[in-house]
Amino acid sequence: MAETLTMLAMFILPGMVGGLVRGLVGIRKHILKNKEAFDISKFLFTIIIASVVGGVAATMSGGDWRISLLAGYAGSDLIESIYKTRLLGLFKVF
Repeated sequence: MAETLTMLAMFILPGMVGGLVRGLVGIRKHILKNKEAFDISKFLFTIIIASVVGGVAATMSGGDWRISLLAGYAGSDLIESIYKTRLLGLFKVF
């Protein structure tokens, strides 16, 4: 059991770090543009999604932590872009 948890942490933590880096880049952009109020729940959701995406990607790639890190960064960015373009477009009031 401890071995499984260690292996899982090796997959999830790099994805979480990738998501954290992505989130920090977003915070920097937010500070520079100051478009809207900062939403901490969105930031935390990004990190959680990045952890899951990174863990899945690392598992599929044979346990490479670098893939997890990259997937955590890029995966959360991809999911956020899909959310903004597709899901929010469904609920626009004309």
